[in-house]
Amino acid sequence: MAEAEAICQLTFMVYCEAKYIPDYVEYNTMQKIIGTTDLQRNFRAVLDEVVNEHVPYVLTRGSRPEAVLVPYSEYLRYQQLEERDVLWRVDMLLARLAEENAEYSADEVAADVAAAVKEARVADSNR
Repeated sequence: MAEAEAICQLTFMVYCEAKYIPDYVEYNTMQKIIGTTDLQRNFRAVLDEVVNEHVPYVLTRGSRPEAVLVPYSEYLRYQQLEERDVLWRVDMLLARLAEENAEYSADEVAADVAAAVKEARVADSNR
């Protein structure tokens, strides 16, 4: 199991280092906090600061953080990281399944799947 996990970890690291990550833009790491009322009054100026200076804004309602306003490029980057994380988890699961099922032949697996499908259909028909 440790070997499969190490391979998947390395695959994930290489995948992240590959060309799939867009050119990184210099982002201002200082976030600002703004209430929803102030945001309504100053929306154009805040949006310009987010877009042009890459300043993230934490939007608060009643002094509780509720949302974040970030540049669209940062949002896309976040989405890509989320997707990579999901793909990495799937790769880890597949590696673990392959390791745990290495002793079974493809015919044995197919027979088990067919039996499970038949059992599920019988259970559905009895509802």
